[in-house]
Amino acid sequence: MKGNNSVKISILFFLNFFFATIFFSSCTIVQKYQKNVPFIFKNNIKLKADDVSKDEKASIKSKLATQLDDSAKVMVKDKFFIFHYLPNPPVFDTNAVAQSAANMTVALQNLGFYRPDISYSFDTVTRKKNQERVTVTYNVDAGKRTMIDTLAYLFTKPQLEELAVSTKKESLLQPNTPITKSGILQETNRLVNLYKNNGYYKFTADEIRVTGDTTIAALTSVSEDPFEQLRLLAEANEQRKNPKIRLGFQLNNLPDSSNLQKYYINDIYVLPDYVPGEEYTDSNLQVRTFKNYTAKYHRKLFKFSLLRRNIAIKKRKRISPG
Repeated sequence: MKGNNSVKISILFFLNFFFATIFFSSCTIVQKYQKNVPFIFKNNIKLKADDVSKDEKASIKSKLATQLDDSAKVMVKDKFFIFHYLPNPPVFDTNAVAQSAANMTVALQNLGFYRPDISYSFDTVTRKKNQERVTVTYNVDAGKRTMIDTLAYLFTKPQLEELAVSTKKESLLQPNTPITKSGILQETNRLVNLYKNNGYYKFTADEIRVTGDTTIAALTSVSEDPFEQLRLLAEANEQRKNPKIRLGFQLNNLPDSSNLQKYYINDIYVLPDYVPGEEYTDSNLQVRTFKNYTAKYHRKLFKFSLLRRNIAIKKRKRISPG
């Protein structure tokens, strides 16, 4: 009998602990709030995004949460994975909520959703101890993501265009993939590095201009046939449902054309025992000229053949930072 009682006591203790854990884990203790003043207790983000995977949707939703205005963020602290504390909850401010929605709009546009629809609603619950808890819900309809139709390099300098086209497969911007701000920035940086590594030493991102053409051909066509007009309008509506963009990378019209010149290595000087502040033109240095470089030194410290075997750059070759 005693054994059965021990089992019952153990089971009761476990059940009590289990239900107590559930109770405390679902309870958030608010600290240091203004009495009788509405404060944000919780933010909910309801996201509707078509044609994206479950994992990508979770990633987008997480990014949207980071766009909440500082005056609308709720910082819950956990202790022992059971107790939840909300210290100094932010005072409810519709301006902060509106700014949060605006931030989310920009974030979605940077991800390729150029026509998102974001609305928000408030739910206020009054608790004991004069707590005015407000739950803010953001209803986010991301809309259709704009996809890349074509990618073109329209550089007026043939060598630059050839380099870009020959490495086109390395670009993150490919047809039928989303157009994003980060994708454009990465492609710009890729082109800059590509040109620098091929002798265009002064080439910078300022030399590149990105253009986008989303013109729907159906809306610019004119036809006297009413049935043809209906067909064109139907085509235009279909393209709106599946928006696409034609991207072009072009050269900016900048006054300094030297940034578009290819640079080559002229003379190579090696100073084996260089002293800080010393100029390679110093007449006190001993000079020895080789096929690929010129050594200038105070004392001969090692065989110059060692330098020849380890100098990768060559005269009259294009400059490459790598």
